[in-house]
Amino acid sequence: MKKFNVVILGSPSIAKRFEIEGETLLDAIKINFENLIYKANYHHVPYRYPITAKPEYKKGIIGGRGGVSLNLSWMYTDNSNKPQQIKTNEIWIEAKESDLTSTEQFVILGN
Repeated sequence: MKKFNVVILGSPSIAKRFEIEGETLLDAIKINFENLIYKANYHHVPYRYPITAKPEYKKGIIGGRGGVSLNLSWMYTDNSNKPQQIKTNEIWIEAKESDLTSTEQFVILGN
Protein backbone atom coordinates (compact mmCIF):
# COMPACT_ATOMS: atom_id res chain seq x y z
CA MET A 1 0.00 0.00 0.00
CA LYS A 2 1.22 3.48 -0.86
CA LYS A 3 0.57 6.49 1.35
CA PHE A 4 -0.19 9.99 0.11
CA ASN A 5 -0.52 13.25 2.04
CA VAL A 6 -3.60 15.34 1.31
CA VAL A 7 -3.76 19.13 1.65
CA ILE A 8 -7.16 20.76 1.98
CA LEU A 9 -7.01 24.33 0.70
CA GLY A 10 -8.05 27.20 2.93
CA SER A 11 -6.73 29.81 5.28
CA PRO A 12 -4.02 28.61 7.68
CA SER A 13 -6.56 28.45 10.49
CA ILE A 14 -8.70 25.90 8.63
CA ALA A 15 -6.15 24.21 6.37
CA LYS A 16 -6.09 20.48 7.00
CA ARG A 17 -3.56 17.77 6.20
CA PHE A 18 -4.10 14.03 6.43
CA GLU A 19 -3.01 10.77 4.82
CA ILE A 20 -4.75 8.37 2.44
CA GLU A 21 -3.50 5.01 1.23
CA GLY A 22 -4.18 2.53 -1.53
CA GLU A 23 -2.48 0.29 -4.08
CA THR A 24 -2.22 3.31 -6.44
CA LEU A 25 -3.00 7.00 -6.10
CA LEU A 26 -6.34 6.66 -7.90
CA ASP A 27 -7.18 3.64 -5.75
CA ALA A 28 -6.38 5.69 -2.62
CA ILE A 29 -8.62 8.54 -3.85
CA LYS A 30 -11.57 6.24 -4.56
CA ILE A 31 -11.23 4.20 -1.35
CA ASN A 32 -10.97 7.34 0.80
CA PHE A 33 -13.38 9.53 -1.18
CA GLU A 34 -15.96 9.90 1.59
CA ASN A 35 -13.22 10.97 4.02
CA LEU A 36 -11.79 13.40 1.43
CA ILE A 37 -15.04 15.29 1.00
CA TYR A 38 -15.84 15.14 4.71
CA LYS A 39 -12.56 16.88 5.53
CA ALA A 40 -12.83 19.25 2.56
CA ASN A 41 -15.94 21.00 3.87
CA TYR A 42 -16.43 23.73 1.28
CA HIS A 43 -17.48 27.03 2.83
CA HIS A 44 -20.57 25.43 4.36
CA VAL A 45 -21.77 24.27 0.92
CA PRO A 46 -22.59 20.57 1.27
CA TYR A 47 -21.42 18.09 -1.31
CA ARG A 48 -24.15 16.39 -3.33
CA TYR A 49 -23.77 13.18 -5.31
CA PRO A 50 -23.00 12.56 -8.08
CA ILE A 51 -19.60 14.26 -7.79
CA THR A 52 -17.26 14.51 -10.75
CA ALA A 53 -13.56 14.18 -9.93
CA LYS A 54 -10.77 15.19 -12.33
CA PRO A 55 -7.18 14.48 -11.26
CA GLU A 56 -4.25 16.30 -12.88
CA TYR A 57 -0.60 16.83 -12.07
CA LYS A 58 0.47 20.43 -11.42
CA LYS A 59 4.14 21.38 -11.08
CA GLY A 60 3.71 24.61 -9.10
CA ILE A 61 1.46 23.54 -6.22
CA ILE A 62 2.35 22.57 -2.65
CA GLY A 63 5.14 25.07 -2.21
CA GLY A 64 6.49 24.53 -5.73
CA ARG A 65 7.15 20.82 -5.13
CA GLY A 66 4.31 19.78 -7.42
CA GLY A 67 1.50 17.35 -6.78
CA VAL A 68 -1.88 16.14 -7.93
CA SER A 69 -4.82 18.50 -8.02
CA LEU A 70 -8.15 16.72 -7.59
CA ASN A 71 -10.87 18.99 -8.96
CA LEU A 72 -14.36 18.21 -7.69
CA SER A 73 -17.64 19.50 -9.11
CA TRP A 74 -21.28 18.90 -8.18
CA MET A 75 -24.69 20.53 -8.54
CA TYR A 76 -26.12 22.50 -5.61
CA THR A 77 -28.71 25.08 -4.69
CA ASP A 78 -29.35 26.62 -1.29
CA ASN A 79 -32.98 27.35 -2.12
CA SER A 80 -35.55 25.08 -3.72
CA ASN A 81 -36.84 28.03 -5.75
CA LYS A 82 -33.46 28.62 -7.42
CA PRO A 83 -31.91 26.48 -10.15
CA GLN A 84 -28.95 24.34 -9.21
CA GLN A 85 -25.48 25.64 -10.03
CA ILE A 86 -22.17 23.91 -10.42
CA LYS A 87 -19.99 24.13 -7.31
CA THR A 88 -16.30 23.26 -7.40
CA ASN A 89 -13.49 22.56 -4.97
CA GLU A 90 -9.85 21.55 -5.33
CA ILE A 91 -7.89 19.14 -3.16
CA TRP A 92 -4.11 18.83 -3.42
CA ILE A 93 -2.32 15.53 -2.93
CA GLU A 94 1.43 15.22 -2.42
CA ALA A 95 2.44 12.81 -5.18
CA LYS A 96 4.88 12.43 -8.05
CA GLU A 97 3.73 12.79 -11.63
CA SER A 98 4.42 9.07 -12.11
CA ASP A 99 1.92 8.26 -9.31
CA LEU A 100 -0.93 9.58 -11.47
CA THR A 101 -1.70 6.73 -13.86
CA SER A 102 -4.72 8.40 -15.47
CA THR A 103 -6.08 11.92 -15.83
CA GLU A 104 -9.52 10.76 -16.93
CA GLN A 105 -12.35 12.27 -14.96
CA PHE A 106 -14.58 9.87 -13.04
CA VAL A 107 -17.91 10.15 -11.27
CA ILE A 108 -18.68 9.06 -7.73
CA LEU A 109 -22.39 8.22 -7.59
CA GLY A 110 -22.76 7.98 -3.82
CA ASN A 111 -21.27 6.74 -0.60
